Amino acid sequence: MSYLVLARKYRPRTFAEMVGQEHVVQALTNALDQQRLHHAYLFTGTRGVGKTTVSRALAKALNCEQGISARPCGVCAACCDIDAGRFVDYTELDAASNRGVDEVQQLLEQAVYKPVEGRFKVFMIDEVHMLTNTAFNAMLKTLEEPPEYLKFVLATTDPQKVPVTVLSRCLQFNLRPMAPETIQSHLAHVLNAESVAHDDDAVRLIAHSARGSMRDALSLTDQAIAYGAGQLQGTSVREMLGSVDRSHVFALLRSLAAHDGPALLSLCKDLQTSGYSAGLALEDMARVLQRAAVQIHAPSDLDTDPDGAQIAEIAALFQADEIQFLYSLCIHGRTELGLAPDEYAGMTMVLLRYLAFATQSAPVVPQPLRPSVEAVPVKQLPQISTPAQPSGSEAVLQTTPEGDFWHDLVLKMVDSQAIQSLARELALQSQLVARDADAWLLRIERESLQAGQSKEKLLAALADQGHLVQISIEMGRVLDSPAKRMAQAARERQVKAQEIIEHDPYVKDLIRQYDAKIVPGSIQPT
Repeated sequence: MSYLVLARKYRPRTFAEMVGQEHVVQALTNALDQQRLHHAYLFTGTRGVGKTTVSRALAKALNCEQGISARPCGVCAACCDIDAGRFVDYTELDAASNRGVDEVQQLLEQAVYKPVEGRFKVFMIDEVHMLTNTAFNAMLKTLEEPPEYLKFVLATTDPQKVPVTVLSRCLQFNLRPMAPETIQSHLAHVLNAESVAHDDDAVRLIAHSARGSMRDALSLTDQAIAYGAGQLQGTSVREMLGSVDRSHVFALLRSLAAHDGPALLSLCKDLQTSGYSAGLALEDMARVLQRAAVQIHAPSDLDTDPDGAQIAEIAALFQADEIQFLYSLCIHGRTELGLAPDEYAGMTMVLLRYLAFATQSAPVVPQPLRPSVEAVPVKQLPQISTPAQPSGSEAVLQTTPEGDFWHDLVLKMVDSQAIQSLARELALQSQLVARDADAWLLRIERESLQAGQSKEKLLAALADQGHLVQISIEMGRVLDSPAKRMAQAARERQVKAQEIIEHDPYVKDLIRQYDAKIVPGSIQPT
C-alpha cells in the first residue's frame, strides 16, 4: 500500500477531532443540535486551517443515516462515501480552475433535482473569490432562495474579493490561524501515534515555521521525518529549515548589549558561512526580544520556557526602551533584506544601526547620599485636593509657584539632553505638587509614564543638576506641567499671529476688494 501523507491521514473527520477552531465548532454544533440550519455558509481563513475539513464534516452531519447531528456516526454509507469523496449528493467545485459562468450554470442545473441518496444536496465551492463577476451574478438568486434540500458551503482565503451581495446571503465564519502551542501539541500527538522519535525543540521549530497552518505543519513534519531518517531532532530540523540555533541568537544579543562591534560582525560572518537564513535570524531575535520584554513585566510567564534562564539574562542586559527599539529594528529590518546587496549585508546593517543609535552613556551608579525611592517615605508634604480622574491634555492651565520652578528646571534638562525618551516625557507631563530639601511630590495623569526606567533616569538627571532628592509619584489631575505651559505659550503665539494678520491693512484691502478669505490653519507663528 502506498504511503499516505500525514496531512491527509490525520485530517479531522468530525467536529470533535478539530483543533484550534473551537469558536466555529461550537457555533455549528449548537446550530445542528437545535436544527437551526442556514442554507449558505462561508468559511474564510488562510491556507491549511480547516475550511475544506469543516465543509466535509458539515456535509456528514447533515446526511448521516442516523439523523442530523453534530456527531455523525462515521460508519454509515453516507459518512464513508463523503470521506472517500464519492458521495453523489456532495459536490466540490474548485473555483480556481472552474471560475466561469458556464461552470456555475452547470452546477446550478443540478439544483433542480432532489438528493439521490442523502438528506441534502451540498454544493461546496472552494476558493470562491476566484469566480468571475458574471458567475457570481448567475448564482445570486439560487444562493438567496435555494430549494429546501440544497445547502451551499463556500470557502475562500480572500473574503475581501467576494461581492457583498454574496456575503449578505451567507453565514460567515472566520477560521483563525492556529497558535504555535496548539500546533505543537497536535504534532506531538501525531508523532506519538506514528511512533516517531522526536524532541521538543524540533516540534517547536516546525510549529513556529507553519505560521498558523496545521496542514503546513504536517507537511513540514513529513519532510523533517524524511530528512532525519525517521527521527525528528532539533539539529536536523534547523538544518532543513535554515534556522539559526538559539545559542547564536543569544550571542548576538549579548554583543549588542556590550556594544561589541567586532564580536557582532564575527558572529554574523559565522552565520553566513554556515548558510543560515538572515531573515530567520532576525525573526528569532525578535521572538527572543518579545519574550525578554514579557520577562520585565511578567517574570513568571517564562517558567515553562526551556530558554527561560537565558531570556531572563537578556532582559537584565537591556533596558525596557532599548528592547523595544531593537525589536522594532529586527521587525522592520526583515523587510529591507530584499533591497540589500545580499541578505547578510542587510542583517549586518540592521544590527549596526542599533549600535549607531543606542545610548552610549555609562550606567547610572546610585549616589551614596541619595536614599532609596522605596526606603524613605515622603516627608510631611502639603496635600492639594484635586479630582482623582484626569481631565485630558486640554485642561485649563493653573500656574503655581512650584510649577515655575519645575518648568525652568525641566526645560534646562531638556535643552542639555540630560533626559530623553520616557524620562523626558515623565518630566514634561508631570506637575510638581510640593517639595522640601529631601523629597519631591510629582503628579501624573497616565500610569504609563512610569514605564521602564523613566523614574530612575529622572532621578539621575536631577542629581546631576545638584538635586539629591527622593521622588514620589501620585495619580491625579495635572493642572500645571511644563507640557501644558508650552502648549499654552504656543496657543498664545498662534492667537497673536492671527491678530497681526487679520489687522494688517494690506490684508484688509484684499478681503474688501477681492472678497478674499484667510485659509484656516495657514497662519503659523514664527
